[in-house]
Amino acid sequence: MQIINGKHNGFCSGVKRAVETAQKVYGNDVYILGKLIHNERVVAEILKKGTHMVDSTDQIPGGKVIIRSHGEGEAVYKTLKDKGVEIIDCTCPFVKRTQEIVRKHYLDGFKIVIVGEKNHPEVKGINGWCENSAFITDGSDDLAAFSGEKVCIVAQTTFSDEKFAHFLKKIKENALKTVEIFNTICYTTRERQEEAKVLSEICDCMVVVGSKTSSNTRK
Repeated sequence: MQIINGKHNGFCSGVKRAVETAQKVYGNDVYILGKLIHNERVVAEILKKGTHMVDSTDQIPGGKVIIRSHGEGEAVYKTLKDKGVEIIDCTCPFVKRTQEIVRKHYLDGFKIVIVGEKNHPEVKGINGWCENSAFITDGSDDLAAFSGEKVCIVAQTTFSDEKFAHFLKKIKENALKTVEIFNTICYTTRERQEEAKVLSEICDCMVVVGSKTSSNTRK
């Protein structure tokens, strides 16, 4: 039997930084807002060190909080600062860039469109930089309703490159007057999706190692 290993395995740089940070900064006064990573074994190891994993800022009385690679909305940062909590920001640089694009264009009067999974924490966080006013789509919608508005389009960093391209094709057919498009899909995601496609064509069986709750794994 011949076994072919993908060249782009392992944690992406953003997740790797978040995990390494949580392994160095831990204890009873350390909180992680949301699930740090979609890897149950790694999460269990971090929690053994006394760190708390919480779902809401209401559960953080003080101390330090680690912002995971998915990022958070603007209001979360304000709440934590008002509490005097030390923020250790591990937001992925690609996600941070998307947040900055959204905030700038929202303040410039653009309607924000996020192409991604509505309930994914990254998308919720990005939406938090335009006062949760974004139009969120999985790519199946068109934007005919926004024909009279300035529109800024971004993508979830782990969204399908192929689906995003198909969505943009539909947008161009609608001929919206003012559209700013930013392909914010992470290069790591592109590499892995393309590699999976190539390997599937030459292998009899493929094994994907990862959590079933991970957007990356599913895609």
